[in-house]
Amino acid sequence: MNSQVWSYPMAYSSRRGGIRLWLAGLVFLLAVALPVWFAVAALGVKFEFWDYQVGLGTLTRDWGAKFTTAVLLAGLVLLLLGLIKAPRVRTVILSILILLIAGLCMGRLLAMKSVAESLPPIHDVQTDWSDPIMFTDAMMELRGDESNPVQADPVISPVITRIEQNFEAQKEKAQSGGFSKFMWDTQVALGMQSDVFYWKDLAGQRVADEQARAYPEIEPIIVAQAPDTVFQVAEEVLASMDMEFVTRSQGRGILEATASTQWFGFKDDVAVRIRPEGDGSRVDIRSVSRVGLSDLGANAKRVEAISNELESRLSEQAS
Repeated sequence: MNSQVWSYPMAYSSRRGGIRLWLAGLVFLLAVALPVWFAVAALGVKFEFWDYQVGLGTLTRDWGAKFTTAVLLAGLVLLLLGLIKAPRVRTVILSILILLIAGLCMGRLLAMKSVAESLPPIHDVQTDWSDPIMFTDAMMELRGDESNPVQADPVISPVITRIEQNFEAQKEKAQSGGFSKFMWDTQVALGMQSDVFYWKDLAGQRVADEQARAYPEIEPIIVAQAPDTVFQVAEEVLASMDMEFVTRSQGRGILEATASTQWFGFKDDVAVRIRPEGDGSRVDIRSVSRVGLSDLGANAKRVEAISNELESRLSEQAS
């Protein structure tokens, strides 16, 4: 009788999944917290609870990557445990959901890392560096003293050297052994961490040269319409992209506006310059981030988007 009484809770626990199901439920809650974590990291920057270095650097690329790796590994272990011994259905289902959520988060982080590795660390893009567009006093005042400088011929910031030194220091510390080495090696194996610094020897290089290598397609636009007509269409294009205008000077052929990203609220400033060219017009565009080292290609995409939309609308107008 006593043996039956004591064995009942164990049998009941076995049917319910026991400690494996409890752990799977706990890790599932952590997996659900992952996208919330990344959303809070981004929105905290947008609403100025912390700066972009904390939100994008520490919370997203550093702690967020480690958090994602830990949840992914836990989900994998739980899946294996669920497959070893019955009852397994609930544990396996939760483990698959954990792997799905963590995998999606990891995919996003890997995509960000891949873009960063493939592009130079620049945040200033324009169509003609031989005759650079310089922002008006109104735009420079809006940018403020703490924003990235706007120069006629900028070079990649020497801060790259310090970042490389920090990378090598973190790598050396991780190789000392223990859990830090395990996490470093795991992240390298999963592709979430590079074993070599991918912006090596770029400090001091001309932005114009690096842009030409990364975005050879970016160049001035030559159109048949007169500058006044092009100005009006360019104004419509910027407005359609939900930019906030700073300067609209048709006489000088200058449009300036600010674009903001949805999640982090990063602000990039845009200038469009329209000049007579033969019987038509020449359009140059510049887009500069206010903060950050690498824009992950955002400014180049914006310049291309403006160019393509402007050419498309002018072509439709001419036909």
